Amino acid sequence: NVAREYQIKSGVQSVRVENNRPKIYLGSKYFLDVTFALMGLIILWPVILIFSLLIVLESSGSPFYLQERLGLNGKRFKVIKLRSMRNDAEKNGAKWAEKNDPRVTRIGLFIRKTRIDELPQLFNILKGEMSLVG
Repeated sequence: NVAREYQIKSGVQSVRVENNRPKIYLGSKYFLDVTFALMGLIILWPVILIFSLLIVLESSGSPFYLQERLGLNGKRFKVIKLRSMRNDAEKNGAKWAEKNDPRVTRIGLFIRKTRIDELPQLFNILKGEMSLVG
């Protein structure tokens, strides 16, 4: 793959890439992504459910956090994560979390350290918006 152009769109950087992979490779990659994402969700749905409930009990609101990202060819999509901050954490605008950030909940601290907050991204993989690797 060869990078064709570098773009900055509304403050978000993206790289446009020419895809010269054979169709069999792309089809196999998609099949593996969907297969492993489905298996992961089947096995890990209880973990997602338990931490979703804990998040709601600790801090009211949705247990999920949606963040806009740029995917393949600059296509925008919403990445799904378990919420690790208070529900009103971005009321004054988005900003990077700092060490000992008071906006991060106790459950949020644990799910960040263990990367459990990333598990809902398996849904993004099923939708074809993300890939397990590359």
